[in-house]
Amino acid sequence: MIEELTKNWKGAVIRLRFKRDKFETVRPAAFVYSIPGGFGWIEPAYAASEPNPSPIGHEVAAPIIEERNGELIFDGPLYSGEIEWFVGQPTVADALEWWEAWLIQNKTTRAEERARLVADGIIPA
Repeated sequence: MIEELTKNWKGAVIRLRFKRDKFETVRPAAFVYSIPGGFGWIEPAYAASEPNPSPIGHEVAAPIIEERNGELIFDGPLYSGEIEWFVGQPTVADALEWWEAWLIQNKTTRAEERARLVADGIIPA
């Protein structure tokens, strides 16, 4: 479901709320994918030539419970939030715009990169 809905997006915004303390974080996502009982995402930093001190991949046990106006709403025991289509949100714009330029510079497409990450075992098939 997630892959089909997000395959033509130029990236996504993950709004993740921690239920215990109500803390919210916003993360950029180059790719979003389904896992049993939830979803995962790969941040644009996977493509950086320099090692990244932060994890580039994340998985959350929070299933999608609703699609609302193009947003995917998720809710699980520890987290809730939304997966949104990237339309220039300032908190993630730099990362996703950098990644879009990286794709062009490397003469590849989002679909080709996703296929490569699936082949490399980074994203589940």
